[in-house]
Amino acid sequence: MSPLCRNCGRPRGNRTDAGCRCIPAWLWELPEARQAVQDKDVDSLIRLIRRHTNLSQHALARMAGVSQPLISNIVSHKRGLKNIGRIDQALEGLGATHTDTRSRVKRDRNLAQAAPEGRGDWDHIPLSPQPPPSQQPDPVWKPLLSADTGIVDWLSSELQRLELDYDVLPSASVLAEAGQLHSTLIRAGTNSASQLHTLLSLRSRSALLMGQLVWDASHRKDGSTAAMYLNEAILAAQESKDRAIAAKALLRRAFIPLYSSGGNLHEALASAQRASHAAKGHPATQASVALHISEVHARMGNRIEAEHHLDDADAYAQQADLDADEWSGRRLRMAGSIYLSLGRPSHAQALLEQAVPLLDGRAKSQAIVVANLALAHIRQRRPEQAVQSLQQALDTVESTRAGGALPLVATASRELRPWRQEPWVADVHDRLFTFLAS
Repeated sequence: MSPLCRNCGRPRGNRTDAGCRCIPAWLWELPEARQAVQDKDVDSLIRLIRRHTNLSQHALARMAGVSQPLISNIVSHKRGLKNIGRIDQALEGLGATHTDTRSRVKRDRNLAQAAPEGRGDWDHIPLSPQPPPSQQPDPVWKPLLSADTGIVDWLSSELQRLELDYDVLPSASVLAEAGQLHSTLIRAGTNSASQLHTLLSLRSRSALLMGQLVWDASHRKDGSTAAMYLNEAILAAQESKDRAIAAKALLRRAFIPLYSSGGNLHEALASAQRASHAAKGHPATQASVALHISEVHARMGNRIEAEHHLDDADAYAQQADLDADEWSGRRLRMAGSIYLSLGRPSHAQALLEQAVPLLDGRAKSQAIVVANLALAHIRQRRPEQAVQSLQQALDTVESTRAGGALPLVATASRELRPWRQEPWVADVHDRLFTFLAS
């Protein structure tokens, strides 16, 4: 017989309407929930449950078998649950022991080992959708709204608007509104199977956007929060069978070790290869993934592999029949970065100069190109041209707070140190310091 929930009194592990639904099934599928259960980290688990449900502190205290003041202290980081016996009791009370977490963790580890060889299965972790409103007993876990066709259309248009804003506005200015929309998508429910599929697809795109915004707004420093949202995007994309979004989220996961200070290139390559596997059948996405796999190999110093994947990207782009100018701008931007990493700054300069006019309207991407162009000039010992490019990159960074360009601007500034006595170099250094101080 299934144990009873200490909050609602219904049987746990019961998939029928009469079963306990205090904590939605999909929450246990979140990577941070599985990790918290594996680590027996009740404190983090309680904060996660509070963030994603309407359960009160009193309800959580009843479920965990502890006092309400202790839950309050855990939520406010003032005190944690330390006693091992009480930790096990709390996990059982919350229902964490009925999620088969250990087997899932073991399976994830096996998939991670297979990923570098391209064998990782893109849809290995199911994400259970939220139950429709009619299956949710009062008073626990009511959706924020019942999503009819009009609401779903509105959510879709709002998400599309924010995705467009990401390319032109500072990520920090978009983040709050995107977070509110994502919270709405998490809590939305519907009785329609087709609309539920649409909501899952929107949620995967929204989580992907949140991962991008957090990563960008933190100037590529908050990798853990970005990864949390990207994992959510992968899970939702797996459930909605959207291989393209799953691939984009996996590729974004690769960006974290690829572009972080002291990042792990082998980890980046493994994630990018999983993205390539997920993108099968979507040549436009495969083209983008191939460009970044080429970049990883370039940073590893593997010129032959880097150029091989550049050719693959061109082949996929041809299959996808992409817009010629749009693809050329993206390809030239990436190829310039790749040849810069391979120690060929003159070749990189030629490619980057061609990319600049093709990226009009994509300010953040253009800023990355111009910052890389500054590096290409510096490495050919052309400091005056480098400063001109650096000033242009700073124009965009100051207006968009482009997180991708800022580390490149900082690197270029450091590499200008041999000429730091020159007044035009001192000016750009002062401008960068003023921006960072603001």
